[in-house]
Amino acid sequence: MSEKNIPCEVIEDLLPNYIDGLTGDVTNQMIEEHLKTCEACQKKYHHMKGDLPVLQDEEKEIDYLKKVKRDWRKSLLAGLAVICLIAAIPLIRVFVVGKEMKTADSYTVSVEDDHTVHATVYAGEGYALRAESVSEEDGAVRIAVKTVPAKLFGKERITVDYKANQTIQTVEIGDEIAWQDGYEISHLANELYKNKNLYVGDMPANQRLANTLGISYMLGSYTNELETEKKPYGWIMHIDELKGEELSESACRKAAGMLIVCVDNLDHVRFTYGNQSYTFTQSDYEDLYDDTYHSLKDYAASVKDIEILLQKLWYK
Repeated sequence: MSEKNIPCEVIEDLLPNYIDGLTGDVTNQMIEEHLKTCEACQKKYHHMKGDLPVLQDEEKEIDYLKKVKRDWRKSLLAGLAVICLIAAIPLIRVFVVGKEMKTADSYTVSVEDDHTVHATVYAGEGYALRAESVSEEDGAVRIAVKTVPAKLFGKERITVDYKANQTIQTVEIGDEIAWQDGYEISHLANELYKNKNLYVGDMPANQRLANTLGISYMLGSYTNELETEKKPYGWIMHIDELKGEELSESACRKAAGMLIVCVDNLDHVRFTYGNQSYTFTQSDYEDLYDDTYHSLKDYAASVKDIEILLQKLWYK
């Protein structure tokens, strides 16, 4: 193949090395012979050496390539920003927006002149309070509080002062009633009211009530026995490992009274430990009856009534 018949593409590939002096004598001679007769390759050669200015079309091509590169970088950065934003959304929800609190560990609530609520909600261990909103409907004021997992992003307590348009009957914090008809309602009263049981034969429901009261922590571990073959229905707790030196009659009376109230058809509760045995029926709580409460079961009517019983019986 003569130098004239060498394809221009081959010469173009060799030109950078030729200009840098990296090609051999034979290759140099072949390139030089080709350049003598090929005007197009001569121009490319001089452009590469810098002897001629870059053609306008080539400038446009270079500018276009630069623009494409810039656009690609911008698209890449934009894509990375979107990915980071999407990844940050759950963290923003948790640490900045917060999660609505279902139950408050600690709070104080009072109502002034039947229309003004004064409430303070305290953060518990491991979380802080972020924000609150207050709504009102049919005499019920609801305080919604959001929590965040770090003190840096929230407060240790939130205070609410709200004047209602109607006479206030209840104040709710999260999913619980915190105040009702003149009484501040405890978390324990809410849990007992929520776990009320219609039938003593439902042992899982019974156990939820016993766990809510903390009977095993108060008296000791126990084994359950039910008397449900005929009325009156009973529940026996055989204490296996006693807390303390002896079975406390006072503690048994408190626990039995709360269970009789919260289990609709339960008539009596008995606690046994060795030779000790204490049995309680509704008649053992006549000291708690008055013009409003004619029987122990009357205290199950509302969460406020259970709170009143807690104050009369459980907290004493």
